[in-house]
Amino acid sequence: MRGWVWDRDKPNTPMKVEFFSDGVSIGTVEAKNYRQDLKDNKKGNGEHGYIFFTPSKVKDNINHHISAKVQNSTFTLKGSLIALKCAPSARLSVLTSEIQLEVVVRGNPTSSDEIDVEIRSAEDQPLRLQLIDATGRQVSELQVEQPDVVEHQRLKLGKHPAGVLFLKVTSGSQSITKKVLKQ
Repeated sequence: MRGWVWDRDKPNTPMKVEFFSDGVSIGTVEAKNYRQDLKDNKKGNGEHGYIFFTPSKVKDNINHHISAKVQNSTFTLKGSLIALKCAPSARLSVLTSEIQLEVVVRGNPTSSDEIDVEIRSAEDQPLRLQLIDATGRQVSELQVEQPDVVEHQRLKLGKHPAGVLFLKVTSGSQSITKKVLKQ
């Protein structure tokens, strides 16, 4: 389940979204994923998107009514009341294979000697992060054998001079490259 939530009174503060199945809480997620469309539409810093993975307790081949609200509030997310019916096994593998790898570089551009990286949807497969300079030389590399659902890592830039670097993140058959600007 994907979406976004933003508070105009706290434009750069991420909010927590709580999900319910038939009125019973099934989990929360912090809406802090960067989305360019939110930034373009002046929704704070653009870090207000979320992805909530369907928990196994509702993957029971029974119809459920799913809703979402801002945690500790009465604000229900628009369009959040949906009907959901998930099979417990075969359907799960199909859904998992459709999930797209997401990579966010926090604090980009940077003047620091390291970058913060958030990776989503890489669980169940080893993860490889490579930082490469404009000449193709590898600056830094990191392997994570069992990444979390939301994986946070820091990569060292060392004493690399100012300029453009490329962060390549690979998980299974998926690969994403992000541009990093060191000032």
